[in-house]
Amino acid sequence: MSDIRVRAFAEGDRDAFLSLYRDCLRHYGTGPARPDIEAEIVADLAAPRGMSAHLAWRGDEALGFTTWVRVYPAMDGVAIYLKELYVTADARGLGAGRALMRDLATTAMEIGAVRLEWGSFQPDALEFYDALGAARKDKVHYSVAAEDLHGFAQ
Repeated sequence: MSDIRVRAFAEGDRDAFLSLYRDCLRHYGTGPARPDIEAEIVADLAAPRGMSAHLAWRGDEALGFTTWVRVYPAMDGVAIYLKELYVTADARGLGAGRALMRDLATTAMEIGAVRLEWGSFQPDALEFYDALGAARKDKVHYSVAAEDLHGFAQ
C-alpha cells in the first residue's frame, strides 16, 4: 500500500478522472457517460466550493476516486458526506480504497468536521466498510428518480 498516494483533484486530472468515472458507470451498469454531465462534474470539481474529489494513484496510473461534499447543518458543525468511492477492478485489493478512506478521514479532521458519513447497500462495499471499523447507523436513505420529480414537487 505504501506506493499508493492520494491527492485532491487538480485541473490536470480531468482525463484521468473521466476515465475512472466512465469505468465506474460501466461497473454499475448506468452508462454510457454523457458529455454534458461530464462537463458539469469537472466544473464542480474545479470550483472552489462544490463537489470535491480525491484520486488514488500508483505512479502515473489512476486507481480510484472519492467524490464528497461538505454538508450543513451537522448538528454542531460541518460534516463530510461521501457520495462515491470507486476503485478499478484491477486495483481492488491493493489498498487504494483504504488509502482513499483514510485520506477522507484526514480531510474531515483538517476541516473540523463533526463526522464523516456515507451509505451503501452493496454486500462487497458493506464488508469493506465494516473491515475499516466504521459504525453502521440505522438511517434510511430516500431517493426520488428524475421521472418522479415533477409529481414529487407538486
